[in-house]
Amino acid sequence: MANERILELIRKEEVVLFVGAGMSINAGYPSGAGLAKILFDNLTDDIKSDIEFTNNLPKLCDDIYTLKGGNKNFLIETLKKEFRKPPTSTETHKLLAGIPHFRIIITTNYDTLIETNNPNIEVVRKSIDLATTNYKSQLLFKIHSDFTDTDRLILTNSDYLNYFTKNSENTIFWNAVKDKLATNHILFVGYSLEDSNVKDMINKIISELGENRKEIYFVSPGIDPIKRAFLNRHNIIFIESTGENLIKLIDNDIKLNYLPNLSKGIGRADTALALANSKDLCLELRNKGEAVEVGHVTANSNNTAYKFDFKVQFPNNDKDKFEKFFKNQSFDELVIDKEILKEFSFFMSDLRIHNENNISSITLQKRPNYDCNINIVFEDDFEIDNYAFRFTAIKPSETQTLFQIVVDDFTIIMELDFQSDGQFLVKLNQIPSNSIRSTNSGLQFYEILSRITSNLKYKIFKDGTILFSSDQFRLPFTDAYNVDHLKDYFKDLKKIEKHFNVKFKDIDLNKAYENRVKLLNLYIENVSVLEEIDTVKVKCFNEEEFEILKNAQADEQALIIGTGEKAIYHVHGLDFDLGYIFKVIDDLIIINKESLDNWKNTEIIVKSKSNIMRTMFSPNKLFIA
Repeated sequence: MANERILELIRKEEVVLFVGAGMSINAGYPSGAGLAKILFDNLTDDIKSDIEFTNNLPKLCDDIYTLKGGNKNFLIETLKKEFRKPPTSTETHKLLAGIPHFRIIITTNYDTLIETNNPNIEVVRKSIDLATTNYKSQLLFKIHSDFTDTDRLILTNSDYLNYFTKNSENTIFWNAVKDKLATNHILFVGYSLEDSNVKDMINKIISELGENRKEIYFVSPGIDPIKRAFLNRHNIIFIESTGENLIKLIDNDIKLNYLPNLSKGIGRADTALALANSKDLCLELRNKGEAVEVGHVTANSNNTAYKFDFKVQFPNNDKDKFEKFFKNQSFDELVIDKEILKEFSFFMSDLRIHNENNISSITLQKRPNYDCNINIVFEDDFEIDNYAFRFTAIKPSETQTLFQIVVDDFTIIMELDFQSDGQFLVKLNQIPSNSIRSTNSGLQFYEILSRITSNLKYKIFKDGTILFSSDQFRLPFTDAYNVDHLKDYFKDLKKIEKHFNVKFKDIDLNKAYENRVKLLNLYIENVSVLEEIDTVKVKCFNEEEFEILKNAQADEQALIIGTGEKAIYHVHGLDFDLGYIFKVIDDLIIINKESLDNWKNTEIIVKSKSNIMRTMFSPNKLFIA
């Protein structure tokens, strides 16, 4: 229960970590008792004879300090030499550096293991350091100082007594420490109750915080009944563990639960970002009411490990779809809804990003056999460089193989059916995107496909080396794939772009613009649009027009009819204004010539000798010819 409670408090970032010398033992540094022995062993025989050895480091330091005439140089230089040795292991401190949830760490240690392994932590040794501290950073309070500030180094009993005087307690530094201890739960790691100074420190903290203090936890691999009674008397919760194992437990809990719990309102955005950064991940967060949730996550390294763990219970009617996906028999993506998802974990770099509680579904897609850029070269010297290419193969049955080739805005499905006589049939289906990004994209694709289906030889290169040659595997293509027709369509679009100074984008081949594209190209080439007619009724607007038509000789007069309508054609998102529409009959025949009487009351019926009328366009509504 104590473990579960402290993990919960750490996830909420409500714990101050208090670190003692025991946390540095696995790094090769001595305990307090070990330091006492090192100091004693380095004394001269004369001084040793005057001192009684004790494991109590402050007491021994006090005796040495007195015999050295009130000079700490021996103590400082001996200890400095010891702590300048390279650590034998930094595993625990590296794990600790990846736990930004300890916003405040307090230590009595002289070594630099915590700050050396955590570039994001700021060290506070004295009051003046607080003036330049970024309070959004993790803070490390070194309450016994270290060898960068030997004037404030606490070694002797006298140092301890002076440190806890009322005068010292009123410094800005100590007030900041007391504030952190008063407003957070406290976790002691790396301390031994065998050390009387540790007991004194705990008693002092309890005395300062009073009865309304928050929870205090003490971690040790084992203590005797007397020490446990001391903890119980002061309502200190005992956790039986080594500091190293507890840090591993905390690290594992954070990696498993912190990011998934953000959407529940547990945790902070800046801590989540710091946690992701410690794993070399770039994390996107988005608001979810008063909480935040994980959005897109990218890895800063190509070596990042990804892992999915999930358990599903498929309904009977979905098992076939599941089996086909994992037996490499289908290109279809597999969507697993939350209702059938029993367990789920997605990890990046051993950090769990999502669990089953904060996803609505999983979509699994087949990993392509190739996903790269290629160069393709044909025997007629046509070639394309740096062409995006994704190739996936599946085998739905023993006699059938399917290839899915995705290039730019197009997908090709090629089906090979192997016959019992050793021959095989080839079926090809090309599927354009609903939004082809440009004319060049379409033209480039159909230039390639036209050559392939025409059985032109080609080679595909990847990273400068040959990936495939058509000589290796000749496919019996026919020209029944409508390829050249679509290639010509994109060529016509290119002509329109050039003439009108425009660029098509998001081209949807499902929309029927073929006739308009043909008409626009005829306009560009100054070729008339012809249509078959039977008869046309014409109304004259004045007597002069009437007389001209009445006296026209058959087949010798041209008639231009203004419609008053503008020709505006919409093609793939663009409008093309060709001007006003005029209809022209070049070989005019007047059907009711004999009955023509008055221009005001007479409707003239005309036709073309060739039964053809052409359309022309003019920027002017009134056309004079």
